[in-house]
Amino acid sequence: MAEKGMKVLIAADKFKGSLSSEEVGQTIKNGILKANPKAEIVVHSMADGGEGTLEALEKAMAFDRVHLSVEGPLGKKVSAWYGLKSGTAYIEMAQAAGLMLLPKTKRNPMKTSTYGVGELIRDALTKNAKRIYLFVGGSATNDAGAGMACALGYRFLDKSAQELKPRGENLIDVCQIDRTHAVDFKQTQIFVATDVNNLLVGNEGAAKMYASQKGAGPAQIEHLERCVQHITSVANKTFGIQADLLTGSGAAGGLGAGAAWFLNAQIISGSDLLIDSLQLSEKVRNTDVLITGEGKLDEQTLYGKVIYHMVELALHQQKPIVLFCGDNHLDVSTLELEFKADIYALTDSGISVDHCIQNAKEMLEQLAFKWMTEYLTS
Repeated sequence: MAEKGMKVLIAADKFKGSLSSEEVGQTIKNGILKANPKAEIVVHSMADGGEGTLEALEKAMAFDRVHLSVEGPLGKKVSAWYGLKSGTAYIEMAQAAGLMLLPKTKRNPMKTSTYGVGELIRDALTKNAKRIYLFVGGSATNDAGAGMACALGYRFLDKSAQELKPRGENLIDVCQIDRTHAVDFKQTQIFVATDVNNLLVGNEGAAKMYASQKGAGPAQIEHLERCVQHITSVANKTFGIQADLLTGSGAAGGLGAGAAWFLNAQIISGSDLLIDSLQLSEKVRNTDVLITGEGKLDEQTLYGKVIYHMVELALHQQKPIVLFCGDNHLDVSTLELEFKADIYALTDSGISVDHCIQNAKEMLEQLAFKWMTEYLTS
């Protein structure tokens, strides 16, 4: 291989809070080209089902954008959009119930709802969508999709047969799910593409694994866990399926399970869908080095996040892997076991996370330049 004319594929996720997936890819590319102007570089935006997934898919799918106003996670109207082409709708739940829609001071999964996600689905149905891909991840919610179901005609009743508008904190009060006036999905094929493969309940479930990053404290997390356990019991009995045992059921505050209950959806991997749609397996085969990454490497990375899938793809094809991240929270033994890759973190030099977030673009470009220089001289 002529190193200077090497082929590089960059397929990295966003650095949350600082750089989009596209910006991450282009910044790494710029750093490489400064050290090796003859490198042949292909950049693909990536996401795993969370925010940014539709933008990553838009060019490949060539869908039209449908814009509308829906309820946000706390009930305030937000502007959202989904993709539509030839009877297939591509919906990203983060458009209506994403964590990025709320400032840190307003984040509280006890109070938030996926109602706006149901509004997006309902609108797609009015436009004769016969197949729907629902991408879930990056949520501000922990309502197991009950809010979404409410927007689609399901009624949630308490012990006095009074109707509730469900959110994370009151799922424990649901005694009956009335589907008399619910939308019929028998003629619609729905796939819910999850960003992680966690189950719904337990220590690695929706509440205990992810609610803290959505603003919940320890007592709230325990309450949300009890709420999810309760709605699981009611919904499993109502629909005759144990959705809580499905891989990915805990994604997006339990929206994975909710989609299985309320939409009769099939759970699939958002990362795998994106990899297939962008034909990345073939592109990895034709590259010399794969570069991937995300803002923070931690335990959640191991639960089906996009870079985990990209690493698996490269290892299968015996391609060298380089991984860039903002901050690395995985220990050496885990890294050696899971990622046979060269790993570069912005915080490696001892600089604070806040400084790295504020200066991510400049620092990432320098780090990419450093890697390319080391690679050429090794």
